[in-house]
Amino acid sequence: MSSTKQGQNQSAKVIRQGSFLVIASLAVNVMNLAYRIPITRLWGDQGMGIYSDAYQIYTYFLVLASYGIPATMSKMISERLARKEYRNAQTVFKCAAKVVTVVGLVSMLIMMAFNKVIATAVYNNPLASRPIFFLGPTVLIVALTSVISGFFQGRTNMQPTSISVVVEGAIHAIVSVLLAYTLMGYGIDWSVTGGIFGTTIGAIGSMAVLGFSYWLYKRSRQAKSEAPLPDEEVEKEKDILKEMLKLMIPITLSSTLFTIKSIIDATLFGKLMLSMGTSAGMAVAMRGIYSGKFVTLLNIPISIGESFGSAAVPAISEARARGDQKALEEECSSITRTALIIAVPSAIGLATMGKPVLRMLFPSTFLGGELFWIGAPTVIFYSVNYVAVGVLQGLGKPHYSLVISAIGVLITSLMSVINIRVMHIGIFSLPLNTSIFSFFIMIGNLYYAQKFGRIRIHVLKLARGPFICAALMGLLCYLSYVMFFAITGRNIIAALGGVLVGIFTYFGLMVNLGLLTSKDEEVLPGGRYLEKFRL
Repeated sequence: MSSTKQGQNQSAKVIRQGSFLVIASLAVNVMNLAYRIPITRLWGDQGMGIYSDAYQIYTYFLVLASYGIPATMSKMISERLARKEYRNAQTVFKCAAKVVTVVGLVSMLIMMAFNKVIATAVYNNPLASRPIFFLGPTVLIVALTSVISGFFQGRTNMQPTSISVVVEGAIHAIVSVLLAYTLMGYGIDWSVTGGIFGTTIGAIGSMAVLGFSYWLYKRSRQAKSEAPLPDEEVEKEKDILKEMLKLMIPITLSSTLFTIKSIIDATLFGKLMLSMGTSAGMAVAMRGIYSGKFVTLLNIPISIGESFGSAAVPAISEARARGDQKALEEECSSITRTALIIAVPSAIGLATMGKPVLRMLFPSTFLGGELFWIGAPTVIFYSVNYVAVGVLQGLGKPHYSLVISAIGVLITSLMSVINIRVMHIGIFSLPLNTSIFSFFIMIGNLYYAQKFGRIRIHVLKLARGPFICAALMGLLCYLSYVMFFAITGRNIIAALGGVLVGIFTYFGLMVNLGLLTSKDEEVLPGGRYLEKFRL
């Protein structure tokens, strides 16, 4: 098979595997949104602020304990399998399990021992201490789960991970709502704790699914075909561990900076708003609006780019190990194009329909939809960024993402002070900072991905077609919303009508203008139905 044909097949495989993650991420985000509707009505914005504060701390320690593992294992295992070093690939799995157990245990103990100090010192929100305590064990569970996920990702098999996250999301949503309502009689902090404990039960469900998948794999033909070869070169465990830490630490720190940025933004926002005369309760409520409503909706399309970025890592590593430069460039362009086909209309759709959709989901909200006017471009910036980060990780250059993210955090922290104290834009400083940060790291990571990969990713060219179709979609979305609202007087009907018109308009234009190829239709989630849009 020629290298070109092999590269094309691998590219299609990666996007198809990425599609499994995309569908799973969309399902989880929809479930996440669905369960937040009843608990937001139960808790109000202040309760969502408590939830968001506790969850940010959990996310920080979770990233520290587990986030770098799947990407690191994906790269290391795929490279060794490409060289038929099956024993070394298994050693990577064992080393990862040891590292994660230690870091996960330490993270869990810190959260459980210092929960009150963290809640008070960081957020000035003592009510967040109990939820932080109960999230401690979840960090260890999810960290151990990430090792099995990395094992499969290294084999470019995203299906077990996809199934596990859907199971986790379903259990999380159901248990969270039940416990939140059951414990509300004991106070808002206990209700939030119950809502958060659903995360732990969901994580246990995810671990069970991945554990069962691993058990099935060990009894499969593929596992038998990966039996160690007699002449296989065996690496020392300490050398594998050294390589793992060299890759994992910058990935973890870079990802941790995202969480640190959220914590810094929340802390600065609270303190600066208090200094401007805003009450502590109102500041917490504003954070609840931003994190519980705006970010929740924004994360749905962003998760798509992240999924494709994760799927790219083993393929990039394999292409690099084979020395196949053409396959590497085709891989990167193809994944970026697929991510943009979804990210561009999502951003324009949120900018035009974010406010009515948010009012549909959370009827009592007095603010939040306006945040999309500033924050919607973040969807595009993060989607391209995640692909670029995946390329850097696959090339073994994750430390560049760390430096870029650190500079971005410093810039946006300074921006927070200017936006609140000088510009007086209040809650709008949060989405503005997110847009600036995501744009900055996208440019930086894209530059280094192209430099070290010796490739060109023509983002503007790839985005041109989707942008034209999405711009027309946005216009028709808004006009349809206004028309439906004028006829019915009901926001829910107008919002749903506008969204449906937008979906049919965008994909109808993309298909009939020849901007979607048969390959796109093959690999996009639900792509086989797109042919029905053809006139």
